[in-house]
Amino acid sequence: TKHHAETIAQLKQLKRQGATHTIHLISDVWRSRDAFVELAHAKLRALPTQSAYLVDYQLEDGRPRIALIYGTYSGLDAAQLAVKNFPEEVAHYKPMLKRLDSVILQMEKFQPSE
Repeated sequence: TKHHAETIAQLKQLKRQGATHTIHLISDVWRSRDAFVELAHAKLRALPTQSAYLVDYQLEDGRPRIALIYGTYSGLDAAQLAVKNFPEEVAHYKPMLKRLDSVILQMEKFQPSE
């Protein structure tokens, strides 16, 4: 979809500007997309203002997923520091650090149909 392609383009631009990592906050099955978007917005309200993206991708077995990634960082240390400062209501989801290029690659492999 248009949103999917725009998100990929934005992430590629951030990568060109030096971003190497992001934080994968939460994810869910793609069929739960509407409920997931509501949950994502609630979690973002608990965090400092930062860029955040809804990312459509699929697992190796082909099952579609949606994830919320938060922030882009110029290195692993910066991303780790951000996670250490998360409030408990977000930290209990066990955010994962991700390389930005791997997120982009996963997104490029998935073509959502809406």
